[in-house]
Amino acid sequence: MERLSFFGMNAILVLYLTASPSALGLPGPGLGLDTAAAAAVVGSYGALVFLTPLLGGWLADRLLGSSLAVLLGGMVITAGHGLMALPRTSSFWAGLLVIALGTGLLKPNVTVMVGATQPDDQARRDAAFSLFYMCTNLGAFLAPLLIGSLAQVRGWHWGFAAAGLAMATALLVFVLASRGTDLWRPRPLQKLMPAALARLRIRLLIGIVAAGALVLLHGWLGGFSPEGLALDLMVLVVSLALLQLFQLWRTPRLSPDQRRGIQGFVVVFSVTVVFFVIYTQAGSVVIAFAQQHVDRHLGAWELPTSWLMAVNPLGVIVFAPVLASLWLRLGRRSPHPALKFGLAFLLLAGSLLLMVPSGFRADADLQPSIDWILLLLVLQTWAELLLMPVAMSAVSHLSPVGLEGRMLATWYLSVSVGSAVGGQLFALLGRWGLGPFFLLLSVLISGCAIVMFSLLPRLKPLLA
Repeated sequence: MERLSFFGMNAILVLYLTASPSALGLPGPGLGLDTAAAAAVVGSYGALVFLTPLLGGWLADRLLGSSLAVLLGGMVITAGHGLMALPRTSSFWAGLLVIALGTGLLKPNVTVMVGATQPDDQARRDAAFSLFYMCTNLGAFLAPLLIGSLAQVRGWHWGFAAAGLAMATALLVFVLASRGTDLWRPRPLQKLMPAALARLRIRLLIGIVAAGALVLLHGWLGGFSPEGLALDLMVLVVSLALLQLFQLWRTPRLSPDQRRGIQGFVVVFSVTVVFFVIYTQAGSVVIAFAQQHVDRHLGAWELPTSWLMAVNPLGVIVFAPVLASLWLRLGRRSPHPALKFGLAFLLLAGSLLLMVPSGFRADADLQPSIDWILLLLVLQTWAELLLMPVAMSAVSHLSPVGLEGRMLATWYLSVSVGSAVGGQLFALLGRWGLGPFFLLLSVLISGCAIVMFSLLPRLKPLLA
């Protein structure tokens, strides 16, 4: 249900952002942003969703414990959807921010709870996380079909309200399933001392002031705009990522094996950043491309654009058990994680290459077929399954004891960096047209795949 909430809102987000403010009839007026600005907003929202787990994981490790963090995160997300359901632009932006904060508490700590139940065998861990990934996508598959349809039939804000109802239902199920336990009792892995808590408050205050000063400076120099704020966020996210990696590297009292584990973690972090810089385009540029340029008619019926967001989770549901079974069957002969990462890059490059002719047709004011977008989404789902569950498994395995929540939250920060940078790509490279844009992305990710394969002998010991 939590995925129903998250992906239901995502399915209509870029459509609402690009809808005309003067649109008549249902689903109603939107914000009227162009594709570049909408992509920047979607990328920034994705960046916030994967930035806040850095704080959420730390709070769970030192103050709350995983269960309490998940509970509080669900409550905050529900409140955020309630704000977005109000027909006011200001409450829409506030709701996005509140949802990102709640996700920071929920997302990393759910993964920690799964990882804590798994053995150290790599093949079994990869299989377990693949199945976990499949289960979370059940809600993601239904979300665009249910919430996307409701938004188009009743209006955008009805869709946002339905996403909040799904989150509230998930919260209720979690509380009922936790009966008999002291859910509200904090269970931190490392109790935070009063002096450290005081230092945390000071650092948070400094961070908030610095972020606010950056936004105000940008607004004073060039005025406030979605694109400008997205650029500010990208600078902030990249800076925080570099700082966090530096602090992890300087963690005291680590054994040589744990230090090597952090080196391997840096590799997984970098691979995830590169992947999501490209992968982010599917939820922004490609969806906007489908809405504005693609013939979506199947006979007399027109496929709702939001339904395209159901292809990815459906692919995960279908193919995740296949891959999990394959990794278990291969056992010790299972491909090394670095090899899986390289194959994911190749699939990503191939999916974008197939979109090049459609991009050139759209540049010439011709309507391309929807078949190519469907094929892109399927190939990118295969790429995602080769990278995401394996990366989560690797991070969980490489994390030193007592740093599990922080390490997973830092890994989610890699997705944040990729989303923030990816949100700027269309503004940077889309000026030459959609065809050249897809071609350039395909060439870039192909080069990354070649680098990954060439470094395979050096990467194997780090990720062992």
